[in-house]
Amino acid sequence: MSKSKIFEHNDRLNRPLHVGDCVVFPVYNNLRVGIIEKIMPVMVRIIVRDHAFKYKKSIIRYPSDVSLVEGPEVTMYMLKLNGQ
Repeated sequence: MSKSKIFEHNDRLNRPLHVGDCVVFPVYNNLRVGIIEKIMPVMVRIIVRDHAFKYKKSIIRYPSDVSLVEGPEVTMYMLKLNGQ
């Protein structure tokens, strides 16, 4: 029986990233909001939760390219996106 390895990554500010964390990441000249779906050996897969970014459902980024965000403003923003 094989054991699955848990990978650990840190964001740009050296905070640990976990599945389900809300992060911001660059796409061209803009910042987008997303939720970490999967942590892979080198990169993280992010579900894009921004209404202006419709052509992809998820995107892969290096952990050093994302920044963890939290707080009541982010919670309200995510709730607003769920209503659209």
